[in-house]
Amino acid sequence: MALMCAMPMGGAWGQSGPTPAHVQAAQQKLQMADISAEERLAALRQSLLKTAMEGPTEVKSTQWIDHTGALRESSSFTSGMLVRGVRVLTEPLPAGVDKVQAKEKQAVVEKACERTGHERASPWHHVTLDVAVSAHLNPADRFPAQQIARELRQQIHHRTAQSPHWRVSNKVSYANPYDKALLTQGEQNLPWRLNVLVGLDPQSSPANPTFVMRWEVSHRMERAMFLSQQHWVTLPQASVAASGLEPIVSAQIQAVVETFHRAMDERLSCLPPQFEAQLDQSKTLRINAGHLSGLRLGDVLVIADRQKIPARIMEPGNLEGVTLAEVRSLYAYSAELKTIAGVMPKGSAQWVAVPYTP
Repeated sequence: MALMCAMPMGGAWGQSGPTPAHVQAAQQKLQMADISAEERLAALRQSLLKTAMEGPTEVKSTQWIDHTGALRESSSFTSGMLVRGVRVLTEPLPAGVDKVQAKEKQAVVEKACERTGHERASPWHHVTLDVAVSAHLNPADRFPAQQIARELRQQIHHRTAQSPHWRVSNKVSYANPYDKALLTQGEQNLPWRLNVLVGLDPQSSPANPTFVMRWEVSHRMERAMFLSQQHWVTLPQASVAASGLEPIVSAQIQAVVETFHRAMDERLSCLPPQFEAQLDQSKTLRINAGHLSGLRLGDVLVIADRQKIPARIMEPGNLEGVTLAEVRSLYAYSAELKTIAGVMPKGSAQWVAVPYTP
């Protein structure tokens, strides 16, 4: 994704020594209250440009002669930065850098991505969860597979309920298009998909059947698979009690869920939520996230074209498209925004909204 992180602004940088977190938060609140939204936006744009100029930049220049014989020239500037605040997290490694330096650099990035207490209250990634049983199972194996799927779904919900990075909602299926049009709340527009398929392992023994769980996480705006894992659960005996799985099986599932949760947290810790922003028929700016994604009335978001910011931030005019908007109406899976600084997004650009952290 082009716009990777929230861009905090305020007076927390450039101080001579460490400041207690609660004092720093109070100072930031007072300072931000004294400046207008336009001043915040100007400071935000300036910080983005400053960070881009300090980081690696690729310049491409093309020259040609047009039909009149005049020499024409076109230049483009591409920044390789990923931004969190005013810190450059990643940049292309120069040739010859050994693996030790790369590993040390990654450790710095991971440390920089640790969230502060303030950020834990910010929106999270909202994931649609779909746990299904393979259609190729025979009747004898289908019941235990369904029990495993039910236990998986419960434990995933329980484990992610307090996660600062991501939460899940079950996939909703409708019997017909009429019910879907009547009852849908916009859950089909959530950006993330987690699909778990439970099937029988080909190497499974009839006495102790082993089931394989295939985990796949994808994003609606990306072609590549975000995360893929495979785990196994072995039953101590072929039969499963009608009351549920035995404790030893539940413990295996819990360990699997914990392993996957750690992997997701690691991948999402440096990837703050990013929502699709669009103008509806009434020219209202709407995003595909609501209170179930942790948004609150009055939250401020940065609106930008993901194809231009931050990769092409140094090209003329691109920075002017960065806008501040505020949540004015909130629903389960969507929110309506009002522009408070900058120009209203328009056109067919790929507009995205990123939480603004003061």
